[in-house]
Amino acid sequence: MHITFMTRGILQSVDKFITELSSQYLPFKMKGQDVSIQVRVCPVQLWDVSFPKEHEEAMKNHIFPNGDVTSMTPKVNRFVGLIRKAMGLKKLENFEPNPLKNLGIMKPQNIDLFAIGMKEDGIIKDPLGDYEAI
Repeated sequence: MHITFMTRGILQSVDKFITELSSQYLPFKMKGQDVSIQVRVCPVQLWDVSFPKEHEEAMKNHIFPNGDVTSMTPKVNRFVGLIRKAMGLKKLENFEPNPLKNLGIMKPQNIDLFAIGMKEDGIIKDPLGDYEAI
C-alpha cells in the first residue's frame, strides 16, 4: 500500500515527523514467516528557491551541474508541464553548464532533480532605489 501526501510547515518539525515515521517497523508475513519490515518513506518534494537575479547562472549551475533540467523518467517530464502551467512558471531549458559559476558547496548527489520552471520577481519601487521583491 502507498499513501501519498504533501507537507507544509517548519522544516525541523517536518523532518522530525518524517524521521519518526520512517523509523517504524511493522509486522509482516513473508514466505510464511513473521518478519518486521521498516516503513519506507520516499520524499516527493516541491521546492521554491528565491535568490537575486544576478545569481541565476550560479544557482542553475549548482542545482543542475550537468545542465540537464529534465527528470530521468519521461512520465515525470510530462507531468511537470501541468504543474508548471498551474503555478504560472516559465519553462527552464537545458543549458551549457559553467563549472566555475556555482555556489561552492556540496553538489546534489543520489537524487533525481528536475526543473518545474522559473519566474521573475516583481520590482519594489523605493525612493532610495528600486529592488527585487525576492
